[in-house]
Amino acid sequence: MCEYKKWWFVEAAGDSADISLTDTGFCVRMTSCVVSLFFLAFLCSSINAVDPTGLKLRITNRALNILTDVGLDVLQTLVNRPFADFTVVYRRIQCIIKKLTLTRLNPDQVGLSFQQGSGLQFEFRNLTFAGDLEREVNLRLWREFHLDAGSIAFGGAGVSATIGVKLSRNQQGRLSIEIPNCVFTADVILTQSTGWIGHLVDVLRPVLRNLFNTQLCPAVQRYAVPQVNSMLENISMAMTLYKDLNIDYSLSGDVTVASTFLDVPFKGLVFRQGETVDAGSIRRGADPVFRESDRMAYVGVSEFLINSAIMSVYSTGVMAQTEMVTDAGLKAALRALQLSRQPLRMTDPLSAEVEVTEAPSITTSHRDGVTITARARVRVFAVPAGREQEQLLSVSASCTVQIMVAIKGNYLTLPSSNVDCTIITKNSIRDNLVKPLNGLLSKKLKGFLRGYFDKGVLMPLPERMGFSQGQIDYQDGFMVLGGDLNFTPDARKKAVLDFGR
Repeated sequence: MCEYKKWWFVEAAGDSADISLTDTGFCVRMTSCVVSLFFLAFLCSSINAVDPTGLKLRITNRALNILTDVGLDVLQTLVNRPFADFTVVYRRIQCIIKKLTLTRLNPDQVGLSFQQGSGLQFEFRNLTFAGDLEREVNLRLWREFHLDAGSIAFGGAGVSATIGVKLSRNQQGRLSIEIPNCVFTADVILTQSTGWIGHLVDVLRPVLRNLFNTQLCPAVQRYAVPQVNSMLENISMAMTLYKDLNIDYSLSGDVTVASTFLDVPFKGLVFRQGETVDAGSIRRGADPVFRESDRMAYVGVSEFLINSAIMSVYSTGVMAQTEMVTDAGLKAALRALQLSRQPLRMTDPLSAEVEVTEAPSITTSHRDGVTITARARVRVFAVPAGREQEQLLSVSASCTVQIMVAIKGNYLTLPSSNVDCTIITKNSIRDNLVKPLNGLLSKKLKGFLRGYFDKGVLMPLPERMGFSQGQIDYQDGFMVLGGDLNFTPDARKKAVLDFGR
């Protein structure tokens, strides 16, 4: 007969003679669905111990109800959905399981909590289940002998389970899970079978109940844990932020777990596809530090993340623009300068080229919020029709931009304000003549920031999960955004359906 200690006996339905024998395949699916749901928020990949933390995510126990509810919805997607056929082989006995289907899966109580220094703990109480399957048993000697075929209706009731999940990094630097504690118990295991082996199964129900209570946890260790770790190995660690800009969501350190929160540090390096970035050349700032746990979630953003974004944008060459000079005040000042330098070109149109000459630097502070400093060069040309343009002026400038970051949905936006650019020359007379260029430079820089960062920087939250009631706390070297999480009914339904595919 099939080796039942390798089968997973799921839940049955109360009073009716629902009967339950299922294979490790279902155990793997149910456990991995619940566990992997939580881990989708914490994608991770290769780790370098010296990497800075550009982004840190804190999920508090105030968010556990949302995660639990979504997990229950995911479990319900398993009901009335046939599992793939599979084969269990024990020595020379081959048992083929077909049309395995759960017809009922009802946990009365489900709990999810943080375990300090470890990870998560899932608890199920008074769970009932029911389902059915078809089986075929063969003896494999010099050839295959058919022994028996039939169906089994199965079920269980009064099932309780406690599963502890420890989060750790493996040797390849990816997040992996372990299950340090696991307990399954069932008050009732029922079966109703056809075929002579099936009738033997029905007679051995007490043995089956004992196998369920003693062998299910080893099956979880053997099958579910490797499947979840394999899933984590195959998750992409890069996410598109804007156009060709991506962010590296690999872990920069260990996951920290306390009784009321879980912290996950990400590298948070912004890069362009196909480009190699020297992280050591980017201003690091300070690794984010959380001081509160009153909201459902907190996102810490270091100067490292924003500076890597600015450096990647700068490398595209978009921080150089040319336009015709149309402002009357600026044109009059430039004509006065042109009178001494290009007296024969006083009627030629004028163009101004604004170029940021080095990657801007961003700092955050408790007092000033976010400050951008940049160096730029302004060149003015006379542009005669049909002839080569001639440079009239080339001056450098320093610019300072004060920004108060805003939260728009799941994005951090950068509405610029207080842009101040100053051009300094060695000649006081020329200083006065080029002062109008300060306004042109400020206008161009403000327009660039608004245009390029209009959509903002995406926060590391599960897809379709909303971030609301957000507040920003500025600190020296980083900022922290705190808020609550929510799913709209439609978004929650879509997330569950996508996950259940």
